[in-house]
Amino acid sequence: MIRHRTLLVLVLTAAGALWTSGCASTADKQQAAATSQAIFYPAPPAPPRLQFLTSFADGRQTNTQSTGFSQWVVGTEKPRAGQDSTRIDSPYGVAAHNGRIYICDVDRDRVQIVDFVNKTNGVLGDANLLNNPTNIIIADDGTRYVCDTGRRLVVVFDANDQYVRTLGDPNTCTPLDLAIYGDHFYVTDIRDMEIEVWDREGKAVRTISRKGPGPDELSRVANLDVDAKGNIYVTDMLQQIVKVFNNDGNLIGAIGGRGGDIGLFARPKGIVVDSANDAVYVTDSQWDVVQVFNAKGELLLVFGEPGTEPQSMGLPATLCIDRSSIDAFRQYLDPNFEPQYLLFLTNQFGRNKIAVYAFGKAKGVTDTAYQVDRAEIERIKATRRKQIEQTQ
Repeated sequence: MIRHRTLLVLVLTAAGALWTSGCASTADKQQAAATSQAIFYPAPPAPPRLQFLTSFADGRQTNTQSTGFSQWVVGTEKPRAGQDSTRIDSPYGVAAHNGRIYICDVDRDRVQIVDFVNKTNGVLGDANLLNNPTNIIIADDGTRYVCDTGRRLVVVFDANDQYVRTLGDPNTCTPLDLAIYGDHFYVTDIRDMEIEVWDREGKAVRTISRKGPGPDELSRVANLDVDAKGNIYVTDMLQQIVKVFNNDGNLIGAIGGRGGDIGLFARPKGIVVDSANDAVYVTDSQWDVVQVFNAKGELLLVFGEPGTEPQSMGLPATLCIDRSSIDAFRQYLDPNFEPQYLLFLTNQFGRNKIAVYAFGKAKGVTDTAYQVDRAEIERIKATRRKQIEQTQ
């Protein structure tokens, strides 16, 4: 198994050039490959789509030595010990809003807040409010919804981080993740392995996909997200696939599937949809990578690998998109890279608990450069198959 894992990582690293190898001109590639210490995906000479910025394992400091992140956020105060410590142990869910990130630390039974605007650090709610917070979702009005699998409820906080109420019925549902679309919540229930649809009062109104092995059923439901059209993307860790349902609950597509090749999964968990750029990010905690697809399920990009470097992953869990904190990380940005948003990724293992990326493009690079070479994908897959055959 270790040998196969190593081969997969090598192939995935090579696959990083998929998104941008199709129509980039020589001038585009030369500009993108200009001398820089930045870590880009895909790697030069392809024009960059994603830049790794930094990673950290404490609300007050990063893991890199070349930055003053902790001083920038909260000054030079040292982290405290015990329950008041700002250490991040086992983050799962993460959300961002108005210059703040909210990190669900399941081992410490709390949601930690890092405020980049006011340069402060805190915890959401009182110690007795949360038991095992797994995911947090923030609505457009700032309301925070925390899925707590320990209490088997969704705990609600207002835009000022004040406790409001709980939603759900602990006797019928254990909410792992939640997405909002229109007047409804879409909840992954790990009790019955299904997707429940709730009204805004937390009342279950219908079910999308029940437990089972069928193509429109779910075996081990995990995380979900909703696109701009209301289509629901949900990861199934046992079937090792992303299933896509429309707003009526009908299966309309799938992404990936079981396997060790690029474009397939071993243990898909977190998922976030960027409808504006037709990108679906999916974490794979088995291979320590994130794969990016379009809505048709076509692979666009692969990034990440196991290890101990600041950009390495360890059991990646979930991710979120943030457009409000770019200025806080501008010091890390390559001057020739134009960011569109930040991507926060949680790792449950290793020293890089929170990884920060910027999605965008190189200055002067045309949009036509960011296309996918499907022939290159098939070439890499064929190489992968040969490598596996040689190890058997």
